[in-house]
Amino acid sequence: DGSQNIWVKGENDPTTGNNAPASGNENVSFTTTSEGIYITIISGSNKIKLLALTGQLLLVGELTQGRFFIPTRKGIYFLKINNKNYKVICK
Repeated sequence: DGSQNIWVKGENDPTTGNNAPASGNENVSFTTTSEGIYITIISGSNKIKLLALTGQLLLVGELTQGRFFIPTRKGIYFLKINNKNYKVICK
């Protein structure tokens, strides 16, 4: 399907961006920047999907505790965490 399973585990907090707790899931939060999306997982195992605005699947995988970075371009994406969908804007 052309999707990639590349997750970059990061320890640095982004200096800019919008921090948004993933409503409905207190174990996950994410922050967007012009370079990509930072995902913080406090506990548990979480199914993550990232889709382009066109619906193209960009990344899919299961993440456990830690901080992760998904490099993206500027734009609008759909981030699915477990069974919840979020519209994400990287600018």
